[in-house]
Amino acid sequence: MSDKKIAAEFFETHLPEKILSQIDLSTLEQQKENYFDNTLGHGIVDMLYTVQFGQDQGYLMILLEHRSK
Repeated sequence: MSDKKIAAEFFETHLPEKILSQIDLSTLEQQKENYFDNTLGHGIVDMLYTVQFGQDQGYLMILLEHRSK
């Protein structure tokens, strides 16, 4: 989902309306999988995006899991 349009469509489909109404998906930018944030600390995710939440910048993270039998 490195294509910005596809990522925005994914979030539009899967995020609750309450969250979608607070973010500006036109500001969506993919980041490295590693991040450090004063609130969240250090972490690794499969897909990490920054996005504007009103006047603040926030993160949308996607964690993918594979399960096989």
